[in-house]
Amino acid sequence: MIFAKNDGDAYAVVGAECHGHGDQEAWLDITLGSWVEPYSDHFTASCRVSQAGAGAVDAPVASKGEASHYGELLTREAALMHPRISEVWDLVDAVVTGVPEVATVVYGDA
Repeated sequence: MIFAKNDGDAYAVVGAECHGHGDQEAWLDITLGSWVEPYSDHFTASCRVSQAGAGAVDAPVASKGEASHYGELLTREAALMHPRISEVWDLVDAVVTGVPEVATVVYGDA
């Protein structure tokens, strides 16, 4: 799990599943919300990322999504229509370029 922070406070959790067996693909679950129990405003959007780009998929892909903090598990269509989808894509970009383990799987050792 990767915690995204804003002014020192966690505001999102990103789960990453890296597939380095030839396909150079990472699967990401991005969970956003208030982080106040019972997490009723939380949602999780997911995507698959490769060198060719990122694409939204039905959540979850990097976890089982069974914990309460995941909130609503969005379908691909619901995620793409969600008012916070730009935050999801910003986090995807940040993880793929800023987390060495993910960057190496997606882009190789180049």
